[in-house]
Amino acid sequence: MSGNVARRNAEASVVTGGEALDLGGAPSAGTFYAPTLLRCENPGSAEALANPGKGSLVMSIFSHDPTFISGLVSGSSIFHGRMMIIDRDSAADATGHGAALPASPATLDLLAGI
Repeated sequence: MSGNVARRNAEASVVTGGEALDLGGAPSAGTFYAPTLLRCENPGSAEALANPGKGSLVMSIFSHDPTFISGLVSGSSIFHGRMMIIDRDSAADATGHGAALPASPATLDLLAGI
């Protein structure tokens, strides 16, 4: 786990969060981190940083670059239960991760091809 944290710190800037949480369990039972906001300019690095834990409940992407978003979603969606994508045009209306929407046929086709 410490290798993943060191890699994260080398490839992205931690804006907030990211501290290991002591939940009273042994580290072998899992290590849990506070929600973390990273700033990452490279889609390849963002994907590599999002996936080493092989899954999370949620992932948020904040970007106005459709190519960056597409690359990150296609490379990471299989590992995350819910993905929220926000750009500067949608930020004011964003409802957060609590608003589950049904998957569209196009999304299902995209996921089938991964």
